Amino acid sequence: MKGIIITIVIAAILIVLITTYALISQNQTIPSNKQTKENKSAIIITSNTIKTDIIVNNSEDQIPPFQKYYGIDIQDRSFYPQTVKIKKGTVIIWTNQDSMKHTITSDISNSDILLNSPRLSRKDEYRIRFDTIGNYSYHCSVHPYMQGTIIVE
Repeated sequence: MKGIIITIVIAAILIVLITTYALISQNQTIPSNKQTKENKSAIIITSNTIKTDIIVNNSEDQIPPFQKYYGIDIQDRSFYPQTVKIKKGTVIIWTNQDSMKHTITSDISNSDILLNSPRLSRKDEYRIRFDTIGNYSYHCSVHPYMQGTIIVE
């Protein structure tokens, strides 16, 4: 009797592990390039897809591999950390940890890098590479009191 119970428990554990691996494997997608008229490199990652907006002098150039990353969490209706200093060429990754939707929106629309994410659901990410030195202030358009600053050196 104990042998049957142990066999059933091991079989259940294997089923859970195989199912988890299959689900994780299905969510891995390869970014695709889509030309836009804005001069930026941005990647919007949702729980199901990756959308890439890339423009390099209106050409078909591929986005260079990201070498430096910095994460900002959106949590408790705030950006953590609120102010970030990074080196030129760093990719910022915002991840929404809240149950409500948020955006990353530039305070000034005429800056070199335009932050203009869609409404991000829980676990969605928005990525953008900062190639120009300067200060970039942003906010959540849904909750304007949520503010942050990126300082690129």
